[in-house]
Amino acid sequence: MRARYYISTALLAALIAPAAPAMAADVFGPLRGTQYGGPAMKPVVAWEGAYFGGTAGATTGNALFSGSLSDSVGFILRNTTINNLLGVDQWLAPRTGAMNSGNFGLFAGFNYQIDEAVLGFEADYSRVKLSTSGRDAMGRSTESNGIRYIARTNGEVSVEVRDLMTLRGRAGYTMGSFLPFVTGGLALANYTTFSSATVDTEETIVATGVVIGDLDETETRRKRRTGIGLAGGAGVDVSVTENLFLRGEWQYLHFPDLNGANVNLHNFRAGAAVKF
Repeated sequence: MRARYYISTALLAALIAPAAPAMAADVFGPLRGTQYGGPAMKPVVAWEGAYFGGTAGATTGNALFSGSLSDSVGFILRNTTINNLLGVDQWLAPRTGAMNSGNFGLFAGFNYQIDEAVLGFEADYSRVKLSTSGRDAMGRSTESNGIRYIARTNGEVSVEVRDLMTLRGRAGYTMGSFLPFVTGGLALANYTTFSSATVDTEETIVATGVVIGDLDETETRRKRRTGIGLAGGAGVDVSVTENLFLRGEWQYLHFPDLNGANVNLHNFRAGAAVKF
């Protein structure tokens, strides 16, 4: 009887032993930590630090010359009755001139990075060869106090831009290897303007036809200066290696007064740079 009891106990132990580890795993397995089977997070590209590079592209724009010859005509007709009556110095409004050029240059800046957000500042220089011109002419007459006043005027104006510089702030957001960004700041332009205005006037007594005054004078001016304006734009940097990136960018430059010319420019350029 006792032998039968020992045999039954041994058989029961043999059946339970293989299942015990599996039961323990089921009971205590989850306590070892949750396993995550989702996709691994992509590393954020590091953009912080200084960088330096070069660009090349195309520049297009226009110059508004309206009112750019007023000073020259006004100087010729200063303190005259005919200008007070007819406002000759406000007549000329040369047409808007378009201009196009290739560009090449350099840029350098510094980035600060907070997670995916990138803030910084940048300076750049572009060499261009932009020029345009406009012409206008007009004539009128009037009578006052028995005197006929006749005035004719014509003129031309041109502007040339050779150097463009900007100092801008930047803000971007990194998306994998891409860094889209916007910019805004100040712009400088080295430029030369040329203007020439001619005025021809005649004053005649209506009753007798006697000419009592006439004028035929030309005023020519050439100025080389540096003008200040505003700059803005957008673009994208693409990381190629840890220390090399490529760039595509559009930049808008507005110069409200380059010696009377209102100039608007669009820079389209591609570039490459190294970061440190």
